[in-house]
Amino acid sequence: MYDALDLIRDRAGMPKIARTQTKESLREIIRNERRIELALEGVRKADIRRWNIAPSVMHTIYDITNGLVQTRVWENKFIRFPYPQTAIDYNPLLQAAQTEKGY
Repeated sequence: MYDALDLIRDRAGMPKIARTQTKESLREIIRNERRIELALEGVRKADIRRWNIAPSVMHTIYDITNGLVQTRVWENKFIRFPYPQTAIDYNPLLQAAQTEKGY
């Protein structure tokens, strides 16, 4: 793991990572390196959902539509996508399950 991180950091002229990292601190380093390396490639939101760190990193969401800035607050229901309407049409019980989740 360290060798892979060092390859990426060496290419960017960054120092190597200390080999004395704890499991949690190494995980944070990997997440940060991934965030920087894949910036503007559209994977950050999926990473945040996968790692279940949205409440700590997405306190407030700003949306600009037609020049109007709207402030939105993160809700845990945003971690999962709602069921597709076609699935609800085939199984009406999904509507109740989706309503329970806040959609």
